Amino acid sequence: LVVASAGKPRRVPILIELRGKSPRNESPETLLAGWAYQHDRVVPKAVLKLIIAGRAIVILDGFDEMALAGDAYARYEHFRTLWRFCYPKSKILFTGRPNYFLDDTELKASLGIDTATASGPYCESVRLEPFSLPQIASALRAYPEKTRTEIVSLAETNPKFSDLVSRGSLLYVVAELWERGGLSSYGPNINSAAVMGLFIRSTYDRQVLKTGSFMVLNARERGY
Repeated sequence: LVVASAGKPRRVPILIELRGKSPRNESPETLLAGWAYQHDRVVPKAVLKLIIAGRAIVILDGFDEMALAGDAYARYEHFRTLWRFCYPKSKILFTGRPNYFLDDTELKASLGIDTATASGPYCESVRLEPFSLPQIASALRAYPEKTRTEIVSLAETNPKFSDLVSRGSLLYVVAELWERGGLSSYGPNINSAAVMGLFIRSTYDRQVLKTGSFMVLNARERGY
């Protein structure tokens, strides 16, 4: 699992999605077992040994989408479990939106980015830069040429649309709905509210098609 480079072993990335999970009711071992279950012939105990030995980087993705996080104490309990992945040689990467926390004080305390915690385990805060136009075009390389050209052209001439698609998560939604959802017909009037509204309606329509007669609710009823 470990690839040597210039005499130094590379860290194996271990991506654990936190979406919908409640870490305070689990343990690092069960979270790791859930990740290992997706991969053939991966033994959770062996992966834990890699983490302890400093041969892995644990990516805890989407902390802002954890379940049962309605108050500060619950959020604290979640992070107390997640910090148990921390060993003297290990590396952890937390990803998520900072508005998950009530205030800056809670953010720094939970993620350990306060200067007062620098003597022990701590994090450095890193924020993603918006995509440039070449990066937007590169991210759309798998989409049809017409979709890619129209999105990039509108981003070049419309600052508001450029701000919208310079965020990777929204760029994906825009590209998916450009032809299939009729988003291209909005022209310069596209904004984040229109994109998310169309995305939600499209999701309801897909659910109706998937469930068929099993679920009698139609798209309008689901929306309600």
